[in-house]
Amino acid sequence: MLRLLVPVLRTPSLELLSASGLYEVVRTESEHYWNWHFQLSLYVVPSDERPIVIPYHRCEGMIEATVHLLAPRAMLPLERLRFYVSGGSQGTAFFNTPYELLIRGPGQVELGVEGATEPLTEHAANHPLLVHLTLHSVGGAAPNTVRLELTPVSGVPMTWRL
Repeated sequence: MLRLLVPVLRTPSLELLSASGLYEVVRTESEHYWNWHFQLSLYVVPSDERPIVIPYHRCEGMIEATVHLLAPRAMLPLERLRFYVSGGSQGTAFFNTPYELLIRGPGQVELGVEGATEPLTEHAANHPLLVHLTLHSVGGAAPNTVRLELTPVSGVPMTWRL
């Protein structure tokens, strides 16, 4: 009976296939921060046939990094968070605007994520990096969380891979 009164809330299934990340140091007269670039390959399966909308302004990101050998890991919010679709399944399963991602069916999507943090120490570039992305879909029962455990790429500075 309660199920008739409360609409069924949906949450898509997200499978992380691959991921990589890098940062660039940005220093101007008024600002100094690290600009992060992540590339994720996800396989998305909607919970039913209805389209899913993920507004980017409802998404959040955090980076967990080692900043000093003797210090605990730092948790930093990703600010200025931006998303973009750079490829994926053929057809019309995915459509994005600068403001949202629309998912019309199952398939693979290549998702780019950019965000900024306060500057870390260069020590962070030599240690694993944890990235937490929270994607809130419209009408979703719960947010989808993507957790990336990235390790430094040997011989390639400031770059990590899954």
